[in-house]
Amino acid sequence: MAAASPARCGAEHTATTEADYLKTIGVHGDAHAVWGRLNAIEWSGITSILRTIVSAPELLALADR
Repeated sequence: MAAASPARCGAEHTATTEADYLKTIGVHGDAHAVWGRLNAIEWSGITSILRTIVSAPELLALADR
């Protein structure tokens, strides 16, 4: 099963098995729940951190470990 579908936020999920797909959907929902509880200062801080990670290939490579 190779499914790619856009989420409400525009993210695309790709999974090769149904179990992986369900896990991805669960984790993504959890991320949205946490994001929704952040106050303005926390939101600004996490956004800054994410921008740094996304712009630095060596940091993105750590996620592949």
